[in-house]
Amino acid sequence: LPHPPQPQPQMEPAERWEGVVHAKLPIATADQAWSLLEDFCGIHKLLPGIETCSRVEGEDGLPGCTRHCAGAPIPSGGGHLVVPWAKEKLLSADPAGRSYSYEVTESNMGFRGYVATITARPGPAGGGGCTLEWAFAADPVEGWTEDGLVSYLQTGLQGMAERIEEAVNSG
Repeated sequence: LPHPPQPQPQMEPAERWEGVVHAKLPIATADQAWSLLEDFCGIHKLLPGIETCSRVEGEDGLPGCTRHCAGAPIPSGGGHLVVPWAKEKLLSADPAGRSYSYEVTESNMGFRGYVATITARPGPAGGGGCTLEWAFAADPVEGWTEDGLVSYLQTGLQGMAERIEEAVNSG
């Protein structure tokens, strides 16, 4: 007689990764930063590493809008180049609070359950400048560590801050 199947141990759901990164802008005000950030489908103009971003569904800036972002080709296993990409859906936009939230709906980078909020916060009362904040939650990403993802986002946000400062200074 065949043996009955053995019960499989229940897998504990993996902890979600969560974090917040910040970048200070000494000159640009929160309103100036937001005027650039609110262009949901224009993120490639601000975020280093994103080469293209286009609207694939909905109206830019309104919840439900979906963008397709792609970066420069990167080396992958076997000596091939792969273009990293993601489809991201705008969940909410709060112009008064200078923030929006979005989720990654599809990606070839392993992101699952990734939701983020980007906010431009005013600087100290009476002072100039502002702080950009990028808060995220995601399921663990294969091939990454949580600290590695936080570092990646911090580097990206710092690049965004520099591009916003350049735009404000030149414009």
